[in-house]
Amino acid sequence: MDKRKNLDMKFEYILKKLTITCSILIINLALTCCTSQEGTSAGQEIAPTEQEITSTEQENAAATYLIDITFEGGTGKAFIKSPVEVTKEGGKMTARFVWSSKNYDYMIVAGNRYDNENEGGESTFTVPIDSITGTLSVIGDTVAMSTPHEVEYTITWGEKHDAEIDVTVETASSSNQETGGETAASNEQGATQGTMLSNEQGATQETAASSEQGAAQGTNSASEQGARQGTNSASEQGVKQGTTLPSEHGTAQETAQPTASGTDPADKQLSGANSESEAKEHAPLSNEAIESALKSAGLSKTGETTLQYATGFKIEKFGDYTLLSIENSGDYLLVPENGQIPRDLPKETVILQKPLDKTYIVSTAAMDLINTCGALNMISLSGTRQSDWYIDEAKEAMEKGDILYAGKYRAPDYELILSSGCNLAIENTMIYHGPAVKEKLQELGIPVLVETSSYEEHPLGRLEWIKLYGALFDHEDDAEQYFKKQMDIMGPILQAKQSTGKTVAFFHVTAGGLINVRKYGDYITKMIELSGGSYCLESAGDGDNALSTMNMQMEDFYREASEADILIYNSTIGGEITSIDELIDKNVLFSDFKAVEEKEVYCTERDLFQQTTGMAEFMQDLSDVFLGIDRDYTYLKKLD
Repeated sequence: MDKRKNLDMKFEYILKKLTITCSILIINLALTCCTSQEGTSAGQEIAPTEQEITSTEQENAAATYLIDITFEGGTGKAFIKSPVEVTKEGGKMTARFVWSSKNYDYMIVAGNRYDNENEGGESTFTVPIDSITGTLSVIGDTVAMSTPHEVEYTITWGEKHDAEIDVTVETASSSNQETGGETAASNEQGATQGTMLSNEQGATQETAASSEQGAAQGTNSASEQGARQGTNSASEQGVKQGTTLPSEHGTAQETAQPTASGTDPADKQLSGANSESEAKEHAPLSNEAIESALKSAGLSKTGETTLQYATGFKIEKFGDYTLLSIENSGDYLLVPENGQIPRDLPKETVILQKPLDKTYIVSTAAMDLINTCGALNMISLSGTRQSDWYIDEAKEAMEKGDILYAGKYRAPDYELILSSGCNLAIENTMIYHGPAVKEKLQELGIPVLVETSSYEEHPLGRLEWIKLYGALFDHEDDAEQYFKKQMDIMGPILQAKQSTGKTVAFFHVTAGGLINVRKYGDYITKMIELSGGSYCLESAGDGDNALSTMNMQMEDFYREASEADILIYNSTIGGEITSIDELIDKNVLFSDFKAVEEKEVYCTERDLFQQTTGMAEFMQDLSDVFLGIDRDYTYLKKLD
């Protein structure tokens, strides 16, 4: 019995020991697992995945957008310019509101006051915002009257008219890949290697800045690099080209500056130069002073180019010298190669010394005219990427490397422009969004010609600007012949002056679901009228301010356009659609439109606004559509 009891006690002791041992093992195992998990977690925090890094970088990277707006409130005499520059950085957005007036001293947005940043210039405010959709109510305090008044306004956000602009710094190798060897080309021409910015950045070397600051603040580095590259000769080059007048005439070549233009590449939709004071400020000088200086140099007037429709420029001949006077831009004297610059010219006169064979072209509307008159070989730099051109010859020239991408109007690649020996920059009025860029180009000895064809009241006035480029690049006969040919095509349409009775709406649907339409009296609506149609959106304003388009609610558009005979969808801005069903997908109410039911819906080709010389063909397309002539159109496509 005692022996059995001892065995039981031993068994119980062994069982307890095993239990304790197992418990210890389990605890150790649990501790090991926890430690391992904590180590893994710590490791993830120290070394995040590539996807997490990319996500963080994207969240923190600065990006700039241009957002179209419509503006309501007040008397209508002053307005916030469109597009509005919106910057997103670190998950937060700010909008830069620039007024058409100098008389606003503060704004109130979301209950917070923001003071004017541009004393003496157009009132400018940088304001935090939460959204770029819907509407935003703001208050502007104007001091234009005897006593300050706070006025309430409503901003309606439209769609982005420009792609997102990454302002982070790239390496030279990535920039070279993007531009297809353009960096190498610029290096061969004397440009230094090293860190470079993307050509779309609004900053200069090793500095991220806003698009306007990019020219004003950081570009000293470009100048310093230019000096290291030997661009001390820039001033010598300027004298050779005639961009800097002799000391008697002053040194700075500054042309007065109206405000910006163009939602469409060749349009004045974004223009802010609508006030009488601005027009006077930027009109060319009286030619009397210039003619007097030319006469003193032994040059008398020998002729003037006849213009049928254009009113925005004048071409006068003084022997081998040509004077181009451009309204809202300035006076430009074309001097023959090796010709002497006349003395006593007004200092504001811009001297253009031929040949202008290394031109930087930013105005997309000008490219088609220059190409058509046979002067494409005079263009060596482009403000538009190869992929964004719809002009085949321009695409091919960039593919071959004959034309290099040198950055947009907001952020030109000064290094490339200098090293390429650029002797002329052709800008449209968008340059007045960033006046510091124009000033910097002039400072570097590069004359700037601002073309204002978008201000022409008659549609064919825009086409007649081909004569200006013919004079600029010595292709006057080619320009005259082409314009005459187009007038021959247009003759029957213009002479008929008969309305077909067809009512027409020209529009696109914005990303926010609004209907963007041309204002009554815009050059597109004038072409519709000249071609025999009747623009049905009579309540769409009359172009009395800087915008040639406006947004409408679908209900309002339905009321005015549902019985229209013909719908034309603007694919240049709204993106191409290929069927009527795609249009209905944008808003089911389109299914009730008369033109949809009768399948009279058309879409413009994407190249319409770059093909300035196609104006006659476009009007012929319109005329045939209105007359019911079914064919393969040049700039219109009928949707099924």
